Amino acid sequence: MTVAVVVAVDPELAGQLMAGFLLLFVIAGCTLGFGRGGNVLRVTVIVLASIQGLCGLGATAAQLPPGLLGTIVGITIVILLSQKSSGAWFKRPR
Repeated sequence: MTVAVVVAVDPELAGQLMAGFLLLFVIAGCTLGFGRGGNVLRVTVIVLASIQGLCGLGATAAQLPPGLLGTIVGITIVILLSQKSSGAWFKRPR
């Protein structure tokens, strides 16, 4: 309902919101393959999250969505997936 209101009232804002969170949507889609994906998927998500963090910094400076939230989420994903235990889980035999 809220999305429909935003699109109807201010389509430009709706576009900015979708573009700002686009990489996070792609990352969310990648997580569906974590159970059967290998280390390549982990590295892909780390790269996408790093880009999201950098884009979030730019959005924060320009006061656009996702702003600081995108930076924090991107950095958190990179930190969690860069841990030794995460690497071991993705490299485990299937």
